[in-house]
Amino acid sequence: MKWLGFLLLTGAVTLAAIWAVPYLPGYVLVRIGGWTLETGVVWLLLAILLVYLVIHGAVWAWRLPGNAARKYLEKRSRAQLELGMLALAEGDWRKAEKALTKSAKRSKTPAVSYIAAAQAAHGPGADTRRDEYLQKAEQNADAQQSVAVTRAQLLLGEDQPEEALALLREIPNLRNRPRALDLVAQCHEQMDQWSELTALSPDLVRHGIIDTEQADRIADQGIRQRLDTAIGFDELQGVWQSLPRAQRRRPEFVERYARAALSMGHDTEVEQLVRSTLDREWSDALCLLYGKIAGAGASARLKAAEKWLKKHEGNSALHLTLGRLCLQSEIWGKAREHLEKSISLAETPEAFRTLGRLHERLEEKELAIRAYRRAVELFAAQGESAQ
Repeated sequence: MKWLGFLLLTGAVTLAAIWAVPYLPGYVLVRIGGWTLETGVVWLLLAILLVYLVIHGAVWAWRLPGNAARKYLEKRSRAQLELGMLALAEGDWRKAEKALTKSAKRSKTPAVSYIAAAQAAHGPGADTRRDEYLQKAEQNADAQQSVAVTRAQLLLGEDQPEEALALLREIPNLRNRPRALDLVAQCHEQMDQWSELTALSPDLVRHGIIDTEQADRIADQGIRQRLDTAIGFDELQGVWQSLPRAQRRRPEFVERYARAALSMGHDTEVEQLVRSTLDREWSDALCLLYGKIAGAGASARLKAAEKWLKKHEGNSALHLTLGRLCLQSEIWGKAREHLEKSISLAETPEAFRTLGRLHERLEEKELAIRAYRRAVELFAAQGESAQ
């Protein structure tokens, strides 16, 4: 098409020049040494055009074999690249590597082929060839970041997130590179670093790697991890106070915070928080935790829990909690009633184990043994169902 347009333009110029001959009577006189040329202006222009065409055609003819050979090789390279990528997608590592290396040798931009060849070599564990291909691809300055991303991806596949993360952090302007950012997120997830992943979430959402619901789940997991891994009550309180008010009102996080505080011996510090949360929003897990709060004031806790019966009479967790609180207050008869009621609503290992402790306190050894045996059976059944 390019040549056709050029020829049409040349023909049009020639016809226009011939048409203009009668209207341009002027002439040109050229003397070079003893040689003289005298002709009309139009004929001189046509002669120059003809010389240009002859020279241009000669150059084109001279380059034709080389251009044809180069186009043929480029076509072959593209065909080998396509063949190699299809084989790579199918997991045919040997075929993919062979085709991709051929493509790289014939391509003006071999980096893509070498990167794909490295992935093909990595499949069967040919690490030496994989590294050689990546080094060749890295010789292209524009491909260096792509090579780094590929190396990180391969390291992640080998369960080496620390090494992959160190490599990715060297990439400039990382937060604006979606693929690299996605790999960074995978590294943090593999290393169970949810706080770091939470900090990365806005960029992940911005690039469409995750949606807002996933970002919220990541943030929740980060809060769980911070609460579960806090060392000492001061650090635990610091984490708790740093949370937004909406998160500190959620029963799940209240339960985690309270459980951690109880394990550190700070029962009285969380009793009011747990009670007020249950008054506002019910949670079986939080209710069961309330029954484990120890220390003075057991009778006051019992009175607070008995108020919940108005709305949750048929709740097994509440009757178990009331049974535990009665046990703390040494109100044996009511403890038995609540524990048996809890078991009638739902048989749980915790209810039978608490009932066993009650029978022990009352020196009812046979009943205690029977209750403990049932608790063990239920624990075993839960373990089997989890498997």
